[in-house]
Parts: sequence; C-alpha cells; structure tokens
Amino acid sequence: MGKIILSSLLQEAVAFQRDNKYKEAEIIYIKILNSQPNIFEANFLLGFLYKQTNDYNNAEKYLKKAVDINHTHVESKYNLGFVYEKLHKIDAAISVFKNTVKLKPDHIIALLRLADCYLLMKKNNKAIEVFKAILKIDFKHSTANWNYGNCLLSINKHIKGLEYIQKGTGYIRFSENNLEII
Repeated sequence: MGKIILSSLLQEAVAFQRDNKYKEAEIIYIKILNSQPNIFEANFLLGFLYKQTNDYNNAEKYLKKAVDINHTHVESKYNLGFVYEKLHKIDAAISVFKNTVKLKPDHIIALLRLADCYLLMKKNNKAIEVFKAILKIDFKHSTANWNYGNCLLSINKHIKGLEYIQKGTGYIRFSENNLEII
C-alpha cells in the first residue's frame, strides 16, 4: 500500500469517525492494518474508535500497539490509561498516567485520572499530591479544588477542605461556626 493510498484511506476513515460512522471507519482501519500492522496512526485511531464506542478490550489492544510503536505520543498513552481504568486495571492505569505526565507535565486530564485512580485504591495522600500539582498549574480548576477539598475533609482538615470545596463550586459559604449551602 503506497503512502498516497494510505494517507487517503486514513483521511476517509477519520471523516467517517468524525461523523460517528464507526463501522465504516473500523473497516478501513482494519484494512490498513491487515496490510501494514505497524502503522501508528491506524492503530491509535482504531483504538480511539473502540474507546469511543466503549469496546475497551479492543481499545486496549490497539492503543497498546500504538504506544509500543510510538512511546512518546502523549494522547495514545493517556487514552490507554483511560482504557485500563475502565477495565479496572488500576495499577496499569496509574503507570500509564504517570508516564503521560512525564511526557507532558501540564496534562491536567491525565493528572485528574491519576488522582482518581489513587482514590480508587484508597491512597488519599498520593491523590492529594496530584491535586496539589494540578492546582499549581491551574489554581481555579473546579474539579481539582472540589476533590482536593474532599480529600482534606477525609483527613479531618475540615476548614481547609471546605475552602477548597467552595473554590470548586462557588456554592458554599462558611465560617468557623457556620456552613451554608447557597
């Protein structure tokens, strides 16, 4: 398969995928991979398609292949971590999210997923460190503020926890003696 044909097929598959015509896109990606199994773009995009359609087992297969082909592609790593998390392979998800963040330290979504994995494993102190890292990047990030506040509440830092929850929602006012939901 020549480069021009490959490029044309990839563009056609991406157009189908963008239009939610997943079966048509899948057929083209598989055709490409049957001919040339180590094409990064086809592996990544097919894995991403399977992620979009919640077929996490197939998504894992193709995203893992994409990462093996190009281990510095940030989004293939992030998406593989997401799939691992959905498959309840939390240790693998943590490892991949950490690698994603090594490649792109300000990848807030990967950091949030990493923190969520730590929370699933009841490693609140590690989650707290990740939320702190997110807030250094974006101190107004509502999800990070909310979750960081809840982690602080879980370790009995009530006033500080409520302050971060308030930053995360804007719907709580409080003082030392009063908590009001508005």
